Amino acid sequence: FDVTMIPYSNNNLEGRYRFLPKHTGYKYRKLFVGDYDIWEMLRNVKHFRSFVQKRSNMRAFRTKYLTKKRSISKVGKLNTDSFDVIIIGSDQVWNFYKMPLASCKNIIHAYFLDFGRKSTKKIAYAASWGKTEIPENFIAEITPLLKQFDYISVREDSAKECLQEFI
Repeated sequence: FDVTMIPYSNNNLEGRYRFLPKHTGYKYRKLFVGDYDIWEMLRNVKHFRSFVQKRSNMRAFRTKYLTKKRSISKVGKLNTDSFDVIIIGSDQVWNFYKMPLASCKNIIHAYFLDFGRKSTKKIAYAASWGKTEIPENFIAEITPLLKQFDYISVREDSAKECLQEFI
């Protein structure tokens, strides 16, 4: 088999893991300067060694196991004509419900594989959204996307129950 890893990256998601993180729409926090989440930055200062170690571990993992290709931020730019199957997974790959829907629509359509040919099989492997309830506005957005999958496996029983409700 010929395998290609799609190095997708999104600033809204990546911004959460910077020393000075970007605001992602958490409603219970009120300490922002422009787009920056000062509350998270203060937490990073308090736990600086842990923050640096986590960043170092993630970079080492990416260097050792993941693609060296330059990441892309728009899946519409991908040429997936030769793909027979596209697989998304695992862990909390669908966990973006703390952000406002308007700011994460591109992320949703990327991680719910809303691209490629109709004949390309779409598979979710051990996907999770880390919640037991999905907001109604997100359900309306993701339901048609979920119906495009050929196979879906999830990590938790609660995710299975959510899926059964709206597909």
